[in-house]
Amino acid sequence: MNPLAMLVFETFIRRIINTFDMLEVTNFLCYETLWSTLKRANNNKRSKNSLRITDACFNLCILNEDLQRHDESIIERRFRNNGIGLKYIHSDGIYILKPTTRLIHMSETKDDKRKNIDGDNGDEEELHPILFAIHARIHVFEKDSQEDMYRRIGWRS
Repeated sequence: MNPLAMLVFETFIRRIINTFDMLEVTNFLCYETLWSTLKRANNNKRSKNSLRITDACFNLCILNEDLQRHDESIIERRFRNNGIGLKYIHSDGIYILKPTTRLIHMSETKDDKRKNIDGDNGDEEELHPILFAIHARIHVFEKDSQEDMYRRIGWRS
């Protein structure tokens, strides 16, 4: 992965967590993220440390009771102001978050911007295909009062 894509990915994750912290929404890493981190760390001992398109997904879990304290438009506006677009998939009970071009341009260094000015930048997706694969899956959990435990929201969960 090129340095710009790595910078966008790190900034993207940091902004998601900071936004949830600002909204006071409890968030924690999901199993998939923990497992993929361990697997990638093990693979990186044998190969060069890099992020591939298949690794460009970040999974985070949140609690629905914290999320419900806020109007949906406020949540959407907070993320949009941080350069992140979000979409909710009701059947799965997850939010899909993607960095907007605003976040990508804010993450660019002066050298990256100079290259785009000096040369033909063509199609942005052709230049940085991994930038368009970066996304986060936010899994929403709610407390089940009968079982006294948390379960994922969504009828396909």
